[in-house]
Amino acid sequence: MKMMLIASGHSFGNPLEDAGYLLAAAEKMFKERIIVENIQYVVESKGTVWAVSIDRSWAAPISLQDGRLYLHSFRQVNAMPAEAYTLPYETIRDLGKLSPEVFIQLSNHGRVHGHFHITLTSKAENHEGILQRFRGEIVPTFHKTSISSSVDRTRRYPSQFYGGIAPSTKVFTKASGSLEPCTLGNGLVTLAVVGGNPCFIVWYKPYQLQLSEQRNDIQLGWVTKGLHIVEGVAESPDVAQYTISDCGLVIE
Repeated sequence: MKMMLIASGHSFGNPLEDAGYLLAAAEKMFKERIIVENIQYVVESKGTVWAVSIDRSWAAPISLQDGRLYLHSFRQVNAMPAEAYTLPYETIRDLGKLSPEVFIQLSNHGRVHGHFHITLTSKAENHEGILQRFRGEIVPTFHKTSISSSVDRTRRYPSQFYGGIAPSTKVFTKASGSLEPCTLGNGLVTLAVVGGNPCFIVWYKPYQLQLSEQRNDIQLGWVTKGLHIVEGVAESPDVAQYTISDCGLVIE
């Protein structure tokens, strides 16, 4: 019986075509790895590097932290510094599609508190649209939005961290997908709608979701770094003073 395997849009089953596909995929990955390493070298040697749009009116800083490239939120610029080293934005952005991972930086009154990472799962619907909000390409973006939380130390109700909320918006979620009964927490991230705009919710403490309270969020991913930052801010008495001061892509 002929076995058919679907992966990345390719139907496996023909040995000759499969070999060609795998060779092309390996060559593409090798080229992309070289590009990433070259960009890392440039960032290390130049210090200030920007990914810019074709007309140079929009740009995103690129930094190197813990040996990984961070593509920060896209923003409008009046004029690039003459000494700034620039790279095409589209080239850098597309590298982030290989393993979608985003970072969220939290600040309190302009002082950076810390950041955490979310790795998106294949279950997240409209990956590109979600990534665009983290990259700052479409409005409403998650950049410069507010934080809220719902804390219950008895574990009878879920403890949640809300991110990406427009200022002065009351937290009220409505249907946008489907979450089956499951154990939530440990960094599960879902996407919901608050005040008509999308926001993400981090379930940072274990909670058993029952059939009677089935939610309609879309599963977005998991916090893979900095869950303690999320919990600390969510349970802070001045959580309302925190904002998402930066966000973007983490590139391997």
